[in-house]
Amino acid sequence: MKHLCGLLLVSFLSTCLCYPSYLHQDWTEWKSTHLKYYNSLQEESARLRVWQDNYQKIMEHNMANKTFTLSLNEFADMVREINKSTG
Repeated sequence: MKHLCGLLLVSFLSTCLCYPSYLHQDWTEWKSTHLKYYNSLQEESARLRVWQDNYQKIMEHNMANKTFTLSLNEFADMVREINKSTG
């Protein structure tokens, strides 16, 4: 069990260390704003990766000077398949 917890912690920390510190602050604020809590470090790590991908897509879209802008909402930590099942 300790080995599994150690692996999960390493996985989570490696995910956290792979992105800039400003994203860590944005991730923390986003979780707080949308009251996001995860059941395990493994789940949070997976959701963080999805959130990062969505964050990047949104930033790229907004920098392209389109006629509309995108922003992170409460579903930003979910992949499209999960979003479809929520309604």
